[in-house]
Amino acid sequence: MGKNKKLQTVLEPILGFFCAAPVYALCPLFVIWFGIGEGSKIILISMATFLSMVFCVMQGTQQIDSMLVQSAVALGANRVQLFIKIYFMAILPSVFQGMRTSLSSSIAALVVSEMMGATQGLGYIIVNAKNWLLVSDMFLSIILIVISYLILKELIYLIERKVCRWTLIKNKVEE
Repeated sequence: MGKNKKLQTVLEPILGFFCAAPVYALCPLFVIWFGIGEGSKIILISMATFLSMVFCVMQGTQQIDSMLVQSAVALGANRVQLFIKIYFMAILPSVFQGMRTSLSSSIAALVVSEMMGATQGLGYIIVNAKNWLLVSDMFLSIILIVISYLILKELIYLIERKVCRWTLIKNKVEE
């Protein structure tokens, strides 16, 4: 979609429609269709994160410098080399941006799916604590969710700094 305008023209409105649909409202349907097990959780989390990742990767693809691609072709790069050395490396920062953007949605989707018929997990603990008025258990679960989010976010930043070292250099030069 990032490089093919016709494909973008066809798919962007369709994906935009699904972006506007409340994913969490589909949770009861997923439990009915896919059961209470892990399958429905995985599908809900995938639905909650997929579209933001698609749009981040599309935006990253659109920002690739055409001069860079033309230079690689002029130096004899084939399609595989173009993909690996130019396109893939250029969209990696956008992929990490998408991962950070999707992280809160994925954790929220996990908690919501655990609230819907699960027998374990932090979402289940929150619902169970609500039923028994155990406010301390609710707060502890919420704190654990926040800590998990912060750890995962830092892990994504750490991996990004290791994998995309050139963006750090680029940002320092621009400052």
